[in-house]
Amino acid sequence: MGSGMIPELKSSSKRVGQLYPVLVDYHGNIIDGEHRYSVDEDWRTMRLEHIRTEKDRLIARIISNTVRRTVPRREKKELLGGWGSLPKRGGGTRKDRLQDSGGNRNELHLGDEVFARKV
Repeated sequence: MGSGMIPELKSSSKRVGQLYPVLVDYHGNIIDGEHRYSVDEDWRTMRLEHIRTEKDRLIARIISNTVRRTVPRREKKELLGGWGSLPKRGGGTRKDRLQDSGGNRNELHLGDEVFARKV
């Protein structure tokens, strides 16, 4: 979301209220809704108690952003960059676990986990 969208978000919030909460993990880290939070730090939040690890937070972040809206390439790279920097069992990072989806832009493969985008 570009900086030009912030005034639109403020305006729509005043017109119709807060339609979507800011999603936070068990520890209070934002999963989804950084722009909403930047508009109003008192924006309604929903704590997802079962999201306790950075890995789970990043997976939830990827799903919440790519399933409900078109995500710009730059933002996708940032999301996946976070996944690649997580420590991997046995050393190294998870970057090597990111797999090509075989040209299917509606699937995201993270190791053994596959997330399909609704089309």
